[in-house]
Amino acid sequence: ACTAACAKLLKLDEHQTIMALGMAGSMSGGLIHNFGTMTKPLHAGLVGRDGVTAVQLAQMGMTAGDQVVEHPFGFANVVLGEGIYDLDHMADNLGKPFRTQDALMIKKYPCCGGNHAMLDSLFSLMRDNNFTYDDVANAEIDQSYFSVVMLYQEPDDELKGKFSAKYNVAAALVDGEVGIDTFTEDKIAEHNGKNTMEKVNTRVMAKSEELLTESSDGLKVKITLKDGRVFEHTTARADILGSQKNPWGMDAIKEKFEDNVSRVLSSDGTARAMETWENIPELTNIAAAIKSTLVAEKA
Repeated sequence: ACTAACAKLLKLDEHQTIMALGMAGSMSGGLIHNFGTMTKPLHAGLVGRDGVTAVQLAQMGMTAGDQVVEHPFGFANVVLGEGIYDLDHMADNLGKPFRTQDALMIKKYPCCGGNHAMLDSLFSLMRDNNFTYDDVANAEIDQSYFSVVMLYQEPDDELKGKFSAKYNVAAALVDGEVGIDTFTEDKIAEHNGKNTMEKVNTRVMAKSEELLTESSDGLKVKITLKDGRVFEHTTARADILGSQKNPWGMDAIKEKFEDNVSRVLSSDGTARAMETWENIPELTNIAAAIKSTLVAEKA
């Protein structure tokens, strides 16, 4: 209501008003509907901002309820739903270790994590069997019934492309890699113009089939070549490149970091950023470290 009123007062046009309402929806809690838009990364930003704000307000003496999770009108019932969670199980072994210690993953590909196991499988098949897009007759990708990388079957911009299994597979087959330059307006237009996604088919698992399949086991990638050969590969979620179980090495992480920051920093700034952040355990002043690597212009 506040968003609608402000849109009226500020004389937003129809499109701007719709965008404002869409963002307001995610400000009540992240909405999958906004995946593939600029609001998706805003979700993470809002989490960080609101967490810091809550701590600062509490530090200044602001009050709140003291049973935010378990109260009948608290977070668990409101967000998860009454009777579908176990508070004792949620608290069991809390911090031994914290889940982030086991689940934290440094992404290899700059797209939705739902694509990563699929891409690892595809690149493994391409390396082991030496084929390219031109050799492929059909690529079949299994997907969960509720997979977020099924949101866009024919993405028309780079943000939607990040949440499109079909686009990621086509890009990997054609370009031999999936990186930052995969997700540009020109690259999306190029793939759409050449109809590269026509060879890619997604097989959505039925709900009954999913009940018999552990999501952690991974989903199958099946490649059929024009000469009749068929290759299949499945990468389990725990084995994704960059996961705790399958780290991709500090040299590879440094290479990705350098590629990212060199797009916005000068060569000196890039070197400074590399030197600063590769020694994170020894940092004593995070604010100073951040300030030393924030450069607005690329030389």
